[in-house]
Amino acid sequence: MAEFTYETRRKITEDWVKEFQERGRHLSERDKKLLPNIYGSYYAISREVCGSMRNLLTGGRYRTLSDLYRNDFKELTDVCVPKEYQDEFYYALDEMNQYQMTAGWYRRSLRSESYAPFVEQSVKLLRSYAKLTFYGSSLSDILTGNTPPEIYDHARNEYFPYAEILAAQIDRGNETAIQAVEDILLGEGNTAMISYELIRGIVMSKNEELYGLLGKFLLAARLQEGARQAVCETMDAGRKEAFLHLFTVIEENDLIRFTSISNG
Repeated sequence: MAEFTYETRRKITEDWVKEFQERGRHLSERDKKLLPNIYGSYYAISREVCGSMRNLLTGGRYRTLSDLYRNDFKELTDVCVPKEYQDEFYYALDEMNQYQMTAGWYRRSLRSESYAPFVEQSVKLLRSYAKLTFYGSSLSDILTGNTPPEIYDHARNEYFPYAEILAAQIDRGNETAIQAVEDILLGEGNTAMISYELIRGIVMSKNEELYGLLGKFLLAARLQEGARQAVCETMDAGRKEAFLHLFTVIEENDLIRFTSISNG
């Protein structure tokens, strides 16, 4: 089996950035600042451009993120998001105000009707679609490992925030994505395939059946404390319906007795 290292992953990242810099040669200088870049490709997002995006939203020119991208950033969208994924991308953008407006360990479950707090997250989503395009595989194949090993390794070990993509695919009835999630949650020995992004994708979706499966997974985790804790640390990152379902599972089954639950 091939060995993958920091150097092999770095090479893939460099190739990804180079490809989209080339694709975006015709873009305005403003739009080029939002393309993937090698120096903190997700965290190095232009404050200047994000500020102007927020002004367009708060000033009333655009009401939603999809309006903003369909109009002021259409050429950038065409570079990063294939035509067949664009409706899904716009859907994912407009669902963002259903989630927390803060992130990280010190986040609070605050939500906002305005889309202005989600501008940076919208750029991360755009870049995630660019990365998925570069991988040349569907998200469901990446989740289940049905992709070239170097791509699977890169997707699992480099920052790839795909939760909003997964949630959009679930909500829009993508059966292969839903089946991939079910296979991971129900499969024997699939704990290694569980990730924070997968859990976020489930709780960001509107699919109550997957909430139920995630609750059953929480019960069946047994001594897999890491899996339990991952669910609990992430259950508030999506819709309130998902949080309330999982909270009820914890309460009714007295799962708080487990350290991983109380820590989460």
